[in-house]
Amino acid sequence: MSDVAYTATARRLHETHREAYIVESTDELVAKLNISDPKDDQHRPSGKPTSLIFAFTGQSSIYTGMGSVLYRTCSRFRKTLDSYQALCDVQGLATFIGIITGSQSATAATARQQHLAIVALEIALARYWMDIGLKPTLVLGHSLGEYAALCVTGVLSAANTFRLVHRRAELIEQSCSSGAHGMLATGVSVEDTRELLAPGPWTGIEVACHNAETMTVLSGELGELRSLAATLKRKGRPAKILDVLYGFHSRQMDPILEQFENEASSIHFGKPSIPVASTLTGQIVQDADVFDAAHLRRQTREPVDLSAAVVTCEDAGYITSEVLSSKSDPDRSVSVSSHRTPKPLALRATAAWTKGSTTGSQCQGAWLVLSALVGRWSGTNCTRTTWQAASSWTFHRMHLTLWISGFLINLVEAVRLCQSRRGRLLRHLCND
Repeated sequence: MSDVAYTATARRLHETHREAYIVESTDELVAKLNISDPKDDQHRPSGKPTSLIFAFTGQSSIYTGMGSVLYRTCSRFRKTLDSYQALCDVQGLATFIGIITGSQSATAATARQQHLAIVALEIALARYWMDIGLKPTLVLGHSLGEYAALCVTGVLSAANTFRLVHRRAELIEQSCSSGAHGMLATGVSVEDTRELLAPGPWTGIEVACHNAETMTVLSGELGELRSLAATLKRKGRPAKILDVLYGFHSRQMDPILEQFENEASSIHFGKPSIPVASTLTGQIVQDADVFDAAHLRRQTREPVDLSAAVVTCEDAGYITSEVLSSKSDPDRSVSVSSHRTPKPLALRATAAWTKGSTTGSQCQGAWLVLSALVGRWSGTNCTRTTWQAASSWTFHRMHLTLWISGFLINLVEAVRLCQSRRGRLLRHLCND
């Protein structure tokens, strides 16, 4: 029986239809197989194709040592990141590897180092998943994360991705005052936010990210953001100043736009090998000549429209009405869900910190949204498992980012260990 159990589990993972039996002998197994009804579809997976989306975070996801465990334990992942640092070294770019391994403080790093660390980690993690057989059907990137998405899909080479990310951050450091501007995550819709800003004293504040129906991130002068945050809290609305030093996607970025576009125009942009959901235009891009220097200029300055991109993915069938929720550790939780509401809102997502954590960057990192912001994973309806609806989480402190490390790093390591020890473990369990 141990040999049968091992073979069925370890050597038949490619089979579509599977059933499980609890037996004590081969005779009992044969008997149950003989009475099994081949027409019974109760336990058969759906014939619908699996949708797998890779989503990449933006600036506020960084923390010290965000890839340290996987870097120490997985040689493939370590070699990939080391090769990315070597690409940066050859081009004279900043050193970022210490932030990932934990030997350098993320908060003390320059913007160049921080941005390179985020993008390099995202690309390395995506490559790791793709190497072990998880191929995305679509990718999307939130703000800075779009550079990782464009690299993974082949629009940009790794070397050019790091060159652009480094130069963008360098221009920001040279032309923008650190700490003068910031970003405010709110639990208010874009429409209500604009109505609130129109007659008020907050003329320097702009919408930076439209993440969901009631999840809007604002950029502007830090003093005005603090004043607005206090007003929103008095009205009982969620509001939180994010731990960033600049007002991304706002007029603070204006001084760098022309020079950045000019320098980006020398870069080769290829045709996407995987569809890309643009969080700038809200469209799914599969053709060449859409992503270019002009696009990156707009992407630096204009608001992120994640909500529109997700609605487009729903309409195209990449995202269905399933719900995905997971805890990254006992102190922090991340919840993502996709709702097919009457229209037009598709995604509700929160990062909720339950024991007094104060910043989005303290969440143990961002993770790759795997079974699609999602839909079906190997034919299994997520709502029938232990996943919980996003509505069950606390919706205070709502800065949406599509995280890509902490929880994922632990999950990747678990997968790696399971793969390497699967045969021995199964034999041990069966013998018991």
